[in-house]
Amino acid sequence: MILMQKRDLPLVSVRVTAKGGKEADPAERAGLASLTADLLTQGTKTRSREALATEVDALGARLGASAGRQDSNVGMEFLAKDTDKALAILDDVLKNPLFGEDELKRLVARRLDNIKAAKDQPQMAVRQHFDAYFFGKEH
Repeated sequence: MILMQKRDLPLVSVRVTAKGGKEADPAERAGLASLTADLLTQGTKTRSREALATEVDALGARLGASAGRQDSNVGMEFLAKDTDKALAILDDVLKNPLFGEDELKRLVARRLDNIKAAKDQPQMAVRQHFDAYFFGKEH
């Protein structure tokens, strides 16, 4: 963890990074890391998706997760005065992810819609096939 204080801006930014991104996806489960990252912010065992979003919004904070090629990240930005509340939310997201079936189905359906829509957008189609073309089918 790296901490850098800026006294003129009372903002805290936390990013948790773990090894294992898109390159770690098994060939038969391409997109697993990305889907897992998306699911992390869709609710916990103690907070529904709506409750989680409401709490983050009430703090004026931002919560996000993503999967890169070699790592996965969960990050949160919030005002310094809300550190305890925000870190409690982040702790819950990291320790108690729900990975609910309804959320999974919703995200998979959205991904499929995006894939269909990409066929009409050449830049999206190129992006989807770039890694496999240049680095092999396992990417």
